[in-house]
Amino acid sequence: DYGDKTYYFRGTAPDNYVTFAGKTWRVVRINGDGSVRLVLNTTTGIDSVWNTNYSSTTWETAITYATYGNSTIKGNVETWYNTNIGNNTNYSSKVVPTKFCNDRTYTTGTDYYYFGVRNRLYPVASASPSFICPTSTSEGNDIYNLNVGLLTGDEVAFAGGIYGTSNSSYYLYKSGVSRWTMSPFNWLVSSGSVSAMRVYSDGYLSYNYFLYNSYGVFPVISLSAETLATVNVENPGTSANPYVVQ
Repeated sequence: DYGDKTYYFRGTAPDNYVTFAGKTWRVVRINGDGSVRLVLNTTTGIDSVWNTNYSSTTWETAITYATYGNSTIKGNVETWYNTNIGNNTNYSSKVVPTKFCNDRTYTTGTDYYYFGVRNRLYPVASASPSFICPTSTSEGNDIYNLNVGLLTGDEVAFAGGIYGTSNSSYYLYKSGVSRWTMSPFNWLVSSGSVSAMRVYSDGYLSYNYFLYNSYGVFPVISLSAETLATVNVENPGTSANPYVVQ
């Protein structure tokens, strides 16, 4: 990870529950700078498209639609954050900006441009997810320093998500609920459609789902390394006894 080693949760992770800002979160990992990365345990309650712009006949325009900074979902995530955390000084003082990766590196074929996350997670047998955003000298690569964002496809894979395979035995699985990631997946030349990676309702990392679809929004934040939490010593971090950040 950026700065130093990262320590992440994988599988069902029954001991990574945190309550903060009146919400229940799950610890995704300890970032390289020591801050603690959390993902909301439930959706915000309002589904979102990834982007209202989703189809282009040219690569130059298509890649802008796959850019998180231009996306509809970024605005929706930040509106939720400002309402629930940003407008409260006590809460917002504990959140630190951290890096979020919107990997737009790519490879090309006859009828597709595959973005980086697809190439790292497929084929499954040789998958190589990464917490560090690759760099590109051509189109550029978006690394955002934000208070709030979304999980990447790579982070889902580290947690237990498998490309194209159902999995209900990891903590990001939510029965009947699909969620967007921050990772663009591909651009199909023949149709012009741009897609992003999502976690489907049966837990698998799925592909080729177009940006105009509405799925669940699970914001991601990082608490500073100095943040203190209280917890009972018996079974700490469980759903019945979460870490509590005041």
